[in-house]
Amino acid sequence: MTVFSEDRGCLPGWAGMAREFRCQSLERFRRERMKKFLVLSFSVIFLLGICGLGLAGSGAQSDKDVVLGCCWMAPVGDMGWTYAHDQARAKLVKKYPFVTSVVRESVSVPDMNTVASMMIDRKGANIIIMNGAQFTDVAQEVAKEYPDVMVAYTEGFTHKYPNVAYYFGAIYQPTYLTGLMAGALTKTNKIGFVAAMPLPQVNMRINAMAIGAREVNPDAEIIVKWTNSWFDPPTEGEVTSSLIAEGCDVIAQHQDSPTAVTTAASKKLWCFGYDADMSK
Repeated sequence: MTVFSEDRGCLPGWAGMAREFRCQSLERFRRERMKKFLVLSFSVIFLLGICGLGLAGSGAQSDKDVVLGCCWMAPVGDMGWTYAHDQARAKLVKKYPFVTSVVRESVSVPDMNTVASMMIDRKGANIIIMNGAQFTDVAQEVAKEYPDVMVAYTEGFTHKYPNVAYYFGAIYQPTYLTGLMAGALTKTNKIGFVAAMPLPQVNMRINAMAIGAREVNPDAEIIVKWTNSWFDPPTEGEVTSSLIAEGCDVIAQHQDSPTAVTTAASKKLWCFGYDADMSK
């Protein structure tokens, strides 16, 4: 059993669409430093935020210690999206003596405002990180209430206040590459995709995988099933099993746990991990 894990794309923004890669060669992707990990992306993001504290006129000094308030949507130990975020946090804290952090795992949308406010009021957090698109509205609320605090959230488009930022990587790029591999590997021409929610950041990966797969195997199809949750291991396992029962012999996923990988591994099928090295 071999598991492929995608590295997060490090190019800025969302603007590109997966179809732009139909006319680009595999060699170009190799030249584009696809080996960069999500850790590097977040290091840049956080450090830009740190610099912003001293330059944005918020009253904070450039030599002020930085306290990261990390509000994670799922458990850190899930070996996925949240795990990658926390690895970046740990590297920053280790490397820079002026950076400390406060972490809360498995924060729900209703609880996010309270958790973020507690980090700011009680722990002195001056940068709040929310690692989910579901926190778009609450990020604006917290930013409005605390104009001297920088608030960053994932996978969004909205920043109503100058102290709000959203971030995301060009994740369709490595997914296109995994699509090439999936199309070459499948013997049934059925590639199963365990998808969280029908949102742009998920759809772009599904489309990129389909484009890649069909370039090497025109008969390949991507069969998508939704869990309607970012982190729900039992449901992820059930959906993966259902895809396998329908004849999918290669599995991909956009989830915050390795359950799809372990389920596919138990059937000795090829599977692509996501956000972290799930081959371990």
